[in-house]
Amino acid sequence: MLLQLADWYRVPRKDFSHYQRGRALLSFYPSLQAALQELYPEFAWDSTQFIESPRAKRGYWFNQRKLREFVDKIGGELGVQQVRTLLRGVRFNYQLILVI
Repeated sequence: MLLQLADWYRVPRKDFSHYQRGRALLSFYPSLQAALQELYPEFAWDSTQFIESPRAKRGYWFNQRKLREFVDKIGGELGVQQVRTLLRGVRFNYQLILVI
């Protein structure tokens, strides 16, 4: 049972699309995550919490905002105090140095 918006993280796409209205909604959005983010923009969705796909889609980590969110989240969990970025080459080719 879904009691709060965060409960949607546990719902697999296949379960949602089992229902006719779920399939209809997914015909307008590429994923359940995209639909929820559009329908509930006031909620701070965490892309890494959705169980919809075990792997990131091609190009996912080229999105600097998503990469930053992930590094900030995992850094908080690991107790990272400082992050220095060394740019190498072009277009988001980073070497991260995490100081714990």
